[in-house]
Amino acid sequence: MKVVLSTAPLEAAEMLAQRLVGERVAACVNVVRGVASVYRWKGAVERSDEALLVIKTSDSALGALVAAIARIHPYSVPEIVALDVVRVNAKYLDWVDSAASGARFLSETSKEIVSADDEGSERGASPRRDSRSSCMEGTMAAKKKPAKKAAKKSTAKKTKKKK
Repeated sequence: MKVVLSTAPLEAAEMLAQRLVGERVAACVNVVRGVASVYRWKGAVERSDEALLVIKTSDSALGALVAAIARIHPYSVPEIVALDVVRVNAKYLDWVDSAASGARFLSETSKEIVSADDEGSERGASPRRDSRSSCMEGTMAAKKKPAKKAAKKSTAKKTKKKK
């Protein structure tokens, strides 16, 4: 079982939760409203009101979950932090595995999961309009390295979709 953390604009959080559970890539999503994110963006310290998504998924659906978040999230590089669960109620684990069994939405994005040892994060979201959001590192943009196939580094920068 995995617990995945992500932040989203308040107006998008509920939609994300509904879609992730509806696509069966998540068993449950808690939407924690009232999260104040403080981050550095283009050299300035910024603040945004967001919601924290606490997503429970099965080990087998993690790749599909990452792909779904990248596909529907309003940020081009959404925060996706997957945590291994050390202990869990056995009946709850069975329910999560059953409820998050819909890996039918696998895509190339799910193949790009890298570990912290690889100095990367979840990748694959398409570029979107540049805007501020939480937990970004504007300084990483200056450290671009040549892209390597399926091993390029991503930044923690998030941007919103064009409407």
